[in-house]
Amino acid sequence: MVRSPNLLGAVGIGVSDLAKSVDFYSRVIGMTQTQTFSLDYMEEVVLAFEGRTAVVLMHYTDGSARN
Repeated sequence: MVRSPNLLGAVGIGVSDLAKSVDFYSRVIGMTQTQTFSLDYMEEVVLAFEGRTAVVLMHYTDGSARN
């Protein structure tokens, strides 16, 4: 499959409960978890339909306020 450079690769969504959000996007929506990242200040889970734009669920763990 040829990809256009103008396609959106991922959309990030800040969530307050990462486990519940992953459950919703995988069980209810039917997306597949493809990657996880653990940083000093956040945890991220990437979900996607095969070959489609991904959803990145971001849970901030440092307690700071986010806009």
